[in-house]
Amino acid sequence: MPYGESRPDPLRVRLLAARDARQALLERHREAGGGRALVALSLAIPGSEKAPPGARPLFDWALGAARAALPGARLLHRGDDALGPLALLAADADPAAAKRACVAVEEARPAARLVDLDVYADGAQVDRSVLGLSQRGCLACGAPARECIRAGRHRPEEVVARARALLQGLLPASLAAGLKLELLLTPKPGLVDRADRGSHPDLSLALMERSIGLVAGYLDEVHGSLARQDPLDRQVALGREAERRMLAACGTNTHKGAIFLGGLLLAASARAAPEAGEAGLRRAIASVSEELLAGRALPASHGEAARRAFSVGGILGEALRGLPAVFEAALPAWRAATSRGRGDGPASFAMLAALMQSVEDTTALHRCGAAGLATLRADGRRLAALLEAGEAPEPFLAERNRAWVAMNLTMGGVADLLGLALGLLVHEGAVASPA
Repeated sequence: MPYGESRPDPLRVRLLAARDARQALLERHREAGGGRALVALSLAIPGSEKAPPGARPLFDWALGAARAALPGARLLHRGDDALGPLALLAADADPAAAKRACVAVEEARPAARLVDLDVYADGAQVDRSVLGLSQRGCLACGAPARECIRAGRHRPEEVVARARALLQGLLPASLAAGLKLELLLTPKPGLVDRADRGSHPDLSLALMERSIGLVAGYLDEVHGSLARQDPLDRQVALGREAERRMLAACGTNTHKGAIFLGGLLLAASARAAPEAGEAGLRRAIASVSEELLAGRALPASHGEAARRAFSVGGILGEALRGLPAVFEAALPAWRAATSRGRGDGPASFAMLAALMQSVEDTTALHRCGAAGLATLRADGRRLAALLEAGEAPEPFLAERNRAWVAMNLTMGGVADLLGLALGLLVHEGAVASPA
C-alpha cells in the first residue's frame, strides 16, 4: 500500500460487494422474466450489524406475508450476505397491484417499517408514487426518510436505537414460539409432548397449546406496558392476572413458570443496552429479579415449599444469578451441538441434557424428593453421553418416560427454561418458529 493511503474499511468493502452482487442478481432475474412483477424482499437495518436479534423472525414473517399477499408467487432466490437476508419472488400480477400488496405488508405491523419490498417491472422499479402514496417516513421522526438522510438530521446511533426497539417488539412472539418448540420436542421424560401426557394425567397437548396462546397474549401486554414505561409493579400485576386467566381457562397452572420467566426477560431486555450483549442482559435479569423480590412476600406454592424444604434456589435462585442454566448450560450446549453439524433436534436434546444436569428443579423435588432430582441429573448425564456418541436419543428417552411416569416424576423447571432458551434462539434467528 503506498505511503499515506489508508486501508479500506473491511465492513464497507463487504457491504459494497454485497450491494453489487444483489444488483447483478436482480438484473439476471429481470432479463429472465417469468412473471409480470419481480419482488425483492430485504431488511433496512441501520448500523453495521445487519442481522441483529429479531431480524430473522421479521424476515421470515415478511416472506410469508408477501407470498400470502401475492398468490402463486414463485420463490426465485433466498439467501444471506453482508447486508442481511434477501429473497426474490416472481409474481404473475399487475405491477401496480403487486406494489399495493407489498405496501400493505410494509405497513402491517410496527417492525415492518424495517421491511423493504421493492417491485420491478420492465426493468424499472415501481415506486410508491405510482399508487399516489408518500415516501416512507424516517425511523427517528416520521418525516420523509429521504429528506432526513439528505439533511443528516439524526445521529446514526439514534436511528439504530429506534430500529432495535422495533425489533424488540418481536421478542414476545419469539418467546411464545420457544414454548411451542419445547412442547413439540418428543420424547421428554415426564412431560407432555406429541407422544403422551408424561406424568401429567390432567394435561394434554391441546391444553398446553391453548395455554401457550394465553401466555403469548400476556407477553404482548407486558411489552406494551414496558413501551409505555409503566413501573415494574404494573408488569407484576399483569403476571398475576395472566396466572388467574390461565387457571380459569385451563384448570391448572400449565405455564406459571413461563409467565414469570417471560415477563422477567422482557423487563430485563427493556433495560439492557443492546450493545452489552448477553452479559448486559444477564445483569439486567439479576437486577430486575432483585427488585421483584425486594419487600414482596412470596406466594405459597409447591415450588416455594420445595425450595425451603431442600434448601435450593430453584427458579428464583436462577433469576437472581442471571439465569445461568440458560446462558451457561443450555445455549452453550446448543452452539456446541450445531458447530458439530448436528441438526435442530439433536441440538435441542443437547440443551435438555444440559438443563437436566444443572437445574434445581423444584417440581421434581416436590414430587419425588432428593431421589427424584438425583434421577433427573443421572438421566441428563446419560442423555448427554448418548448425544456425544452420536446415538439417537429417542429410545432412551421413551424408556425413561415410562419409568418417570411410574415414579410420578417430572421436571417443570427444566421445561420452562428449555422453552425460554428456544425462544431466545428463535429471536436470534438460529431456530425457525414452528408452523
